[in-house]
Amino acid sequence: MKKLSFAVKANMNKPPRVHVQSADKKTTYGSFQANNCDEFDSWDKLSQEETIELKHYMNNLVAIEHYFSTKALSEQKDFRIRLPGSFIDAIDVLSKLCFEDHINLNIYDAMISAAIGQLKIKTASLPDDKKQQALTLLNQLGLSENVKTDVSLKIQAVFSELLSIHNKSEKLHQKARMLFNKDKSIAPKTIEEIAKGELSTSKWLVACAVEILLEEKPDIVQKILVDDDILFLWANPLLKNNRPIKELLHTLESLNDSEALNSKLNSMTDFS
Repeated sequence: MKKLSFAVKANMNKPPRVHVQSADKKTTYGSFQANNCDEFDSWDKLSQEETIELKHYMNNLVAIEHYFSTKALSEQKDFRIRLPGSFIDAIDVLSKLCFEDHINLNIYDAMISAAIGQLKIKTASLPDDKKQQALTLLNQLGLSENVKTDVSLKIQAVFSELLSIHNKSEKLHQKARMLFNKDKSIAPKTIEEIAKGELSTSKWLVACAVEILLEEKPDIVQKILVDDDILFLWANPLLKNNRPIKELLHTLESLNDSEALNSKLNSMTDFS
């Protein structure tokens, strides 16, 4: 249950001022300029639940300014998203645990980043006439940069999905040793940077990431990668490293309707 409401007031040529109020709007606890959350100084008036709720809202504002612009803070609107009640409860509990240890749990940065990534990926997949229309829209938002038809956005999508995997760093390390004989540890921060497109990575690491998704989230793999992507990002590096094709075919058994992909994999003979 929401404990607070936020009244966003236009502020001439400056970012809007946010007034923090009780849910029934009868009490105003304080205010701050939308691009300066540190300006709020009435934390002592809030309960723990209200404090956590306000911190989440502030993280949302910071993400808007980071990915869009300061001007976008004046355009903020609610976007409806439905989630399982059990997941929302988990967010509440984890928020309290993180709050008690002074850890900033920021779910909004990841959500907005992933949404932008999906827009760019799908834009790159559109036919030319519709792609131009989509690019115009993204350009108006300042988001058209890095919309391209190469595999970089697909790699971002892979690592974005990897973020939700439990023990992802350890599993990447295990795959690196098993598949490529590379004893290299990958920090969670590195995975986040790759997912955001802030860091490039090697083909062998991408193949390891795809294999983890094939094992743990096969339905997601087929939503973010087409058959040719799977062959290029995963199968090709493995075959070049002399992994048996029988082993790869076995991994693909987790996918739905994988006959066409199996056929393409079987026909691959030139791995130079």
